Amino acid sequence: MAKLPPPDYVPPHDLLAGKTVLMTAAAGAGIGFATAQRCAEEGARLFISDIHEMRTAEAADKLAEISGKPCGHRLCNVRDDADVRALVDAAIEEMGHVDVVINNAGLGGEVDIVDMKDDQWDAVLDITLNSVFRMTRAVLPHMMERKTGAIVNNASVLGWRAQKGQAHYAAAKAGVMAVTRCSALEAAEYGIRINAVAPSIAVHPFLRKTTPQELIDELEAKEAFGGGGPPGGGGARGGVQCDGLPGQRLRLVHDRRSRLRVESAGLTPRRPGRCDLGRVPPEIRHVFVSGPARAAILRRRRILACPSSTTSRPR
Repeated sequence: MAKLPPPDYVPPHDLLAGKTVLMTAAAGAGIGFATAQRCAEEGARLFISDIHEMRTAEAADKLAEISGKPCGHRLCNVRDDADVRALVDAAIEEMGHVDVVINNAGLGGEVDIVDMKDDQWDAVLDITLNSVFRMTRAVLPHMMERKTGAIVNNASVLGWRAQKGQAHYAAAKAGVMAVTRCSALEAAEYGIRINAVAPSIAVHPFLRKTTPQELIDELEAKEAFGGGGPPGGGGARGGVQCDGLPGQRLRLVHDRRSRLRVESAGLTPRRPGRCDLGRVPPEIRHVFVSGPARAAILRRRRILACPSSTTSRPR
């Protein structure tokens, strides 16, 4: 299938005006900074963290310029619980409160199980999965006290899909989905929404620098709509991709989605609003469709008893 062009850039609509957003791993070249940029464009005030001092400061300056608001920043090693708690406290102190948390920290790598060392496995699980647990645990008491908030976790299609050399990463991302589901049930009674986005491959400069082009081509060939896409997924603005996957994350935290309880939304950067249902486990396909198609899926699973209903939700 020929590659489809990314969708057009969607102008901002102040969807996060007055909101405060705390985000981990927001200073890189991938989905993290693209998401932070989109939040800034939509009027949010941000507090970001990363592990690289100069890059974090530079990213904060760019985001402040975009939003016209101060952008706080702090170094944070997400493997250190004291660091995580200090980050949450600093964000609350500077912004007054935290409306939204985006857990973006993660670590990849490619190694077969027979060659994998314990420290390789531990590092990927600790940064990619345990960081989500630590951040959620640290910020939930604050959100529960305010009886409002939204958390979006960065999962991956590898949480569903098998790929050689990715056992550690796939296990971590499947764990992110499980943590998302369980924590969402615990937080719901406090008016807090916890969701996950499961992107496919996002091609960005750091990936091209660290990954052979042959492997990138192979991975893109497996994707729906003809390949992966840039981390922003949408049309360019000022030379940076700004919509797509960041836009999907934004939709999960916007107040108009206050009743949305999605387990994990699987998305392709090239067509972020769509999902290839053939690549999604049957038991959760109903979260990606609506109307008659959704009702048909639920009836097949005997969740909907009435054939005429197209709006009932799964129990």
